[in-house]
Amino acid sequence: MDLVCFERLTENKAIVDPTLLDKKVLENLLEEEETSQVTFCDIQNEITIDMRKIVMIWMKEVTEEQKCQLEVFLLAVNYMNRFLNICQVRRNQLQLLGTACLLIASKLRESTPLTAKLLIFYTDNSITLCELLQFEQLILSKLKWNIAIVTPLDFLQHLVLKISIVGTLRCTVAEVDERAKALISYCACEYVFWKIPPSLIAASCIASALLAQVRRTSYNSRQLFNLFGEICKLTHIEMDSLQIHQKYVDNMIERARRAMAGETTEQSDYAAANSDSRKNNEFTTPPLDDKSLLLEIETATTPTDVHNIDF
Repeated sequence: MDLVCFERLTENKAIVDPTLLDKKVLENLLEEEETSQVTFCDIQNEITIDMRKIVMIWMKEVTEEQKCQLEVFLLAVNYMNRFLNICQVRRNQLQLLGTACLLIASKLRESTPLTAKLLIFYTDNSITLCELLQFEQLILSKLKWNIAIVTPLDFLQHLVLKISIVGTLRCTVAEVDERAKALISYCACEYVFWKIPPSLIAASCIASALLAQVRRTSYNSRQLFNLFGEICKLTHIEMDSLQIHQKYVDNMIERARRAMAGETTEQSDYAAANSDSRKNNEFTTPPLDDKSLLLEIETATTPTDVHNIDF
């Protein structure tokens, strides 16, 4: 008798539960996100924003190589930023902090969490098991065990499944969802998005993905404007704010494209907005009427190939 093994390395994913997509759930998420939003306070003497970004990119690469859920990376970045807002960290402890945040996030979201031994290996054995476990306890203590927080992914399904994508644009919900997830992962590493509510990040990334599809298919901008209106209605976001942050996303991807192509760029409008936001600690959004928004959509200058990047 031959024995047949049906075990697989891949994990079974649960189907979408309509109950979790109820309007009341979305309203609860919008209320809850206020407690999980990061209020940036630069109290670090040794750690710079660029150093944070380098470690975050490393964290992203680790989670992608281990095929973790995107939420693991987003949670880890949130823990890291919140911890750095309340505790000073030495330069040689920054990767240790990022590693401990990955450990906590994977324990919360993964059915098979990343092991401490594996994470230490990814640091090239620059930290010890004792240091990692001690830092894990310190982070949980400082964050008061508030680790089940709202991320942009929590809003993604609510929005892409409720707006009228099918029948309006020549694309599927899955295509928009996949593109938006890729954009969200890039936003997590950018300073300008650390202070933005998760709902606005999700909405901006969806808007950017939809705009890319409109450019590809030469669809009427009025259809896109209607979709933007549906997003704003669901998330209680102002239309001008959605459009401006969608432009931040497009400019971020343009910078990434140029970086991958090895091009040198001058300071862009996005970088200027980033600099201003550091000084003012907030965004200013000039009011736009419907006609102005349609004109902006029709005359947008982000290159089409920006959205053809394989993330």
